[in-house]
Amino acid sequence: MDRYEELLYNIALTTLCGRQPRRMEQYIRLFDSAEAVFRARAADPRFIRLRFGKSEMPRKKALAIAERIIETCEENGIGIILLDDVSYPQRLKNIPDPPRVLYVRGSMPNMNDLLGLSIVGMRRATRDAIDLTHSIAYDLADKGAVIISGMAKGIDGAAHRGALDAGGTTVAVLAGGVDCIYPKEHTELYHNILEHGAVISEQPPGVIGKPEFYQARNRIIVGLAFGILFAEGEERSGTSISLRHAEDFGRDVFAIPGSPVAPQSELPNKILRDGAIVTRSAEDILEEYWDYAPLLENGKILRTTPMTPRPIVAPFAAKTQRTAPTPNKPPEPEKPKINLELFSETERMILEYLCQSNRTVHIDDIIANCGIDAAKVGGLLTLLEMKGIIAQHAGSRYSLKQ
Repeated sequence: MDRYEELLYNIALTTLCGRQPRRMEQYIRLFDSAEAVFRARAADPRFIRLRFGKSEMPRKKALAIAERIIETCEENGIGIILLDDVSYPQRLKNIPDPPRVLYVRGSMPNMNDLLGLSIVGMRRATRDAIDLTHSIAYDLADKGAVIISGMAKGIDGAAHRGALDAGGTTVAVLAGGVDCIYPKEHTELYHNILEHGAVISEQPPGVIGKPEFYQARNRIIVGLAFGILFAEGEERSGTSISLRHAEDFGRDVFAIPGSPVAPQSELPNKILRDGAIVTRSAEDILEEYWDYAPLLENGKILRTTPMTPRPIVAPFAAKTQRTAPTPNKPPEPEKPKINLELFSETERMILEYLCQSNRTVHIDDIIANCGIDAAKVGGLLTLLEMKGIIAQHAGSRYSLKQ
């Protein structure tokens, strides 16, 4: 099955199930794969168990919608990450109901090699809380952490801006499609995030955020992170949903203490009573991650690496026939499509050599064939690996990431 078919079936499955993760998992448990759901006969008894019915029309409609979604992503430079992709964030993959499809705009950092920290709180936050959140996010990003939030007003916006002002990396998780900017007042912030990180969502392009989508997206904000900081929030609020996810996923919990009589401090103070880590500065958080120094160092390197608002490797190399393939069609090898203009001259030399070789090569061969100073090659390979364009193998060998 080629990349297009893989995307088609997975996106169609999310459409078929109303983008309900638990419903999708029911299908996968019964059919083993998204492809099998759409290849099965309409009379398959497994559909009866799912109360799907015998008509094939829902599946045909889902495939047609998936085709349009893929075309929209191609036309608008929106990347697609599937649950089984190597680039899918491992921490998010390990939560109970991970999104099977993630849509990405901007440059999604490799969260498997970085320390992600989430910051959440009220939209109608106090000025003091906004200022402190900005300061904490700034210092965390300056030390190499990736700041994750939801791009809402108040605390979310302060967290993203703090990371951006530090020259760091930030990821915004939206309740609607990645092309739907909300709130509109954050249009400039949205574009700044695209230049220094990514905007992601499990909802396809064009979908407007709904209340139930906000609850679902909170699990992604928490799932991506090692720990989550609660700035302000009432005890019964949307922010409390993130707390439940943090507890369920086993994430570290931090909270900024507040006045015992202030409504906006109800949730943080409750969390602190239950054992959360008191947070007055970024140091209170970083002290908990002293043994993650390599991940923070990766973040510092990323902070000095130019990023591009376009995917480095296209989600699929070329358009294929827009119909479901025959069962006996042999899979075709996928070759990455690389825009060499996004890289420096020395990086291009390495990538061109790896592309021409079309195999795993030793670092000594790269040095000999590219004519680059041996002292610089190691650092260049590390940067290319962090950008997700090459893979390192045992014995100091490298290849293009497929």
